[in-house]
Amino acid sequence: MNDPRNVLTSAERHEQLKAIAAALGGLSIAETLGHLINAEIARGTIPDTIPGVTIKRVPDGVYIALDPRHPGPSHVGRRAEAGRTGARSGGPDEAQRDHRH
Repeated sequence: MNDPRNVLTSAERHEQLKAIAAALGGLSIAETLGHLINAEIARGTIPDTIPGVTIKRVPDGVYIALDPRHPGPSHVGRRAEAGRTGARSGGPDEAQRDHRH
């Protein structure tokens, strides 16, 4: 099984991605893919959510819940991020709130 963090493309598509990255000011391929995804979010092609992550406003701050059934960054990194934002962790049942990087 392939690692979902790896994207395999043909050599031609890789060259096209590099050309787009250069045209966007020298972005990395990962940053270019993020740019393309954000463009599709803005067009309404895909929803403005992060699979497995729930973010919503609550009376005393921000509620962030991580669903362990979805792959994502390491738990250590997510806990550090939550600590910096003063967020609380919770369950995967909460409604997702739109979030863009």
